[in-house]
Amino acid sequence: MSITFGSVALDRLPEVVELFRQIKGAGNNPIARRASMEWKGFEPHPWFAGSRCRAVEKNGHIAAFGCIAPLRFRAKGQLVESHQIIDWVAGSEVPGGGMLVYRNSISEVGTMIATTASEAARTILARSPWFRPVDPAIYYRRVFRFWNPAHRDRKTPLRMGRDLVLQIKQAPLPDPKGWKARRSSLSRVWQCEDPCVVIERSVEWFRYLVACPEARVETGVLEFDGQARGHFLTARQRSRVRVVDLIADTQEQASAFSACLALLQSEGASEAQACSSLQSTQQVFETCGMASFRKEPVWIADPRNRLPKELTVESSFLTGDAFYA
Repeated sequence: MSITFGSVALDRLPEVVELFRQIKGAGNNPIARRASMEWKGFEPHPWFAGSRCRAVEKNGHIAAFGCIAPLRFRAKGQLVESHQIIDWVAGSEVPGGGMLVYRNSISEVGTMIATTASEAARTILARSPWFRPVDPAIYYRRVFRFWNPAHRDRKTPLRMGRDLVLQIKQAPLPDPKGWKARRSSLSRVWQCEDPCVVIERSVEWFRYLVACPEARVETGVLEFDGQARGHFLTARQRSRVRVVDLIADTQEQASAFSACLALLQSEGASEAQACSSLQSTQQVFETCGMASFRKEPVWIADPRNRLPKELTVESSFLTGDAFYA
């Protein structure tokens, strides 16, 4: 019996599609969306050369699969390569095949961040000796229009009632105090200045994210007195918009965020969502009248101890596939 781990070529994706179908059924299969998988796993990435698809194989057959979503952290002035595994699936042919994908990917890249809504995956991560829990990611939303024509199914009345109550209760947007948000390509990006393990932003990375085929990803500039003093990145699916990232060089982050939300409302968004593990950013969301609706645990694997344990680890829509999944 031969068990190996390695990269997966584009022409072998049909094997992974079939594995996914066998394990999870014939429903929504992200691996079957070829344009999406080509972008996730094979389009040039500024921080990762070659295929980002990985598999555990037994006797030449794919038994477990995952895709590396690269990112970088900055900790005490040092850049640390990291990633999240997305679209992972594992059969019973190799027991623990999914964790073998995780473990070998950690060895390859150095560190890994993991967050999941799956109870089964949470149980596995919580028991794993490679991972340690860090501050959870909290998801927020603000409703602009309780009637969303894109959401028409048997749950529509309940959804409308819930969103109507939320829209009535949420506080008005705070005064942007002279901040304006406008759509624009980016020639530079700003960095989070919190004393934590922060996600490293770059123009090249954002250009890669803008090419995502699963959502309409757009960039914008935050201006004050006619000067660019921040950036934002959004992902739109139908009328729902996720604020993937927003950074401004000001203590008035809530004013800058309010300007962005006002822009999204003027563009016809029915709701805006945002996500962060940082308490300072969560406070900005709450100041802008956003309500939390989900909390997801986050784990870090860092076998070389490059990420200081005393610092909060930033997690947001920038990690993994949360901004379009």
